[in-house]
Amino acid sequence: MCEKNNVFDFMELTGDDGFDPSVLFGSDAGFDQPAADSELPPVDLGGGAELIPMPSEETFPSQPETTTTETTSAPVEQAADPAPVSEPIAEIPTDEPITSEEPDSADAEPVSAEDGKLVNLFDEVVAEDEKSKAAALLEKLRAKPPVFSYAAIEETITDPNMTFDALRERMADDLPELEDRAHTLWTVEYAGVIEKITKPKTEIIFAVKARIEGSKSFAGKLKKRTSKEAEPVCKVKPTISAQKKGVLRPYKGFYESIAQARASQSSICYFPSGDGKLYELRRNEIGEFCTPANPIRECEVVRAGFTPALPLIPAHFMRRVIAFFRSVCREKEQEALVNVLWDREKKEYQLYVPKQTVTAVSVETDLSDMPDPSRYLHVADIHSHNTMPAKFSKIDDADERATRIYIVIGRLNRYFPEICCRISNGGQFLEIPASEVIEDFGLETPSFWSEQVQLEKQTPEKPEVQDAF
Repeated sequence: MCEKNNVFDFMELTGDDGFDPSVLFGSDAGFDQPAADSELPPVDLGGGAELIPMPSEETFPSQPETTTTETTSAPVEQAADPAPVSEPIAEIPTDEPITSEEPDSADAEPVSAEDGKLVNLFDEVVAEDEKSKAAALLEKLRAKPPVFSYAAIEETITDPNMTFDALRERMADDLPELEDRAHTLWTVEYAGVIEKITKPKTEIIFAVKARIEGSKSFAGKLKKRTSKEAEPVCKVKPTISAQKKGVLRPYKGFYESIAQARASQSSICYFPSGDGKLYELRRNEIGEFCTPANPIRECEVVRAGFTPALPLIPAHFMRRVIAFFRSVCREKEQEALVNVLWDREKKEYQLYVPKQTVTAVSVETDLSDMPDPSRYLHVADIHSHNTMPAKFSKIDDADERATRIYIVIGRLNRYFPEICCRISNGGQFLEIPASEVIEDFGLETPSFWSEQVQLEKQTPEKPEVQDAF
């Protein structure tokens, strides 16, 4: 079956065939028109459609949609291209007129000289106002004294002639780290202006403050300051540049013996001695100098004392011990001894009275039947001095060599006896407050008792005693 060809080559028709293309395409289509009175025969368009020619002077009916066909074959060759028809471009309506972002310089209104004068005058007024505010603030700041600021400490400096080094000496009582002048550096911070002090011994603090207040940088900082910012304070700040504790300077050194100290290259040497002291060795062209060491600044200061790892000895234990001592003292004014043990299993104290031979001035105990030392820890020895003062004797020093707590109780003939405590650190003794090892004897009292006691607001004046003569 043959394919349908819906394309008709109108150019093959000549005028002799009686076909006028302008009838179909209009007079402007570029075809030569035949005579007006010529009749056109029916033309077969293919597919059963038939084009019926009509007189040129009559109106053509609209072509039905059913006769419209779609071209699918190759394009038709034409003798000549029709002349292009130019159509005007339709204008697109807009709601708002389109204007240039930048106005034409020719259309801009020039600023008059009078307007320029007003702008300059306004700027001058603002500048003058800012200048007056800065001047008023400067006068206010000049009247304020500088402030010493270190860690959490701040103190107003009132002496107008005080130097930075004098301030260091005054504050060193509360801040020992300021004692070393060589390791104390100073800066003054004022409204963002920071000035380092190079001569702390001669520079006066108030003079440095005044110098900063007169500088251009300080004035610039005040101009930039906003009203919400707090008023600047002149702060005098020390900085400690000392080395860490335990680290000596290169010319110092610790050694185990004097022989090692002598073999070293250190100018100052420290070493222990058999007498329990620390010695200092120095050498120069004169010779070798060796003496007990002075305080070593690089070393941490240690306080001798006792830190308990067990609970305090109960107060009722002490009342029982005092009652026992008094019973022995009443008979023949003899001394006695009681051991304080810690039960590791029950986690509590126990009192133990060993076998002992006593006199009025001594106690000799037999510790052969002591409780199991693996369970019971020997914490303290308590002995009495009958009616004598509660002081440790030379005999006590010779006997109390073990590392533990020692307590002596004297003046048992009085209602309140004397109590003295000390620790023995391998035979080195140190007296300590009884409150560090024994519970307080005090009892709780009703709270309303304290409410009944009021302090007198003013101390009454003592009456004058007139001489009778």
